[in-house]
Amino acid sequence: PVLDEAWALPKGTRPKRLESKGRRADPVRSVRPDWHNQRAALMLAIESATENAGDDAAREALLQKLRAALEAG
Repeated sequence: PVLDEAWALPKGTRPKRLESKGRRADPVRSVRPDWHNQRAALMLAIESATENAGDDAAREALLQKLRAALEAG
């Protein structure tokens, strides 16, 4: 099966592919990382960096750098 295919699964018989109503998304694009994946990876990296910072002062410095980068656009 591929994205957006529909199948009937009747008991005791072979599966039957149903007529497609069309695709909601390009299957090629759905396997590549998009901005949601990039955002999740960034959030995990920020969490890891703040947890691994030596102390609260280092965490605050890191957050200030991140804030400055965001504000710089």
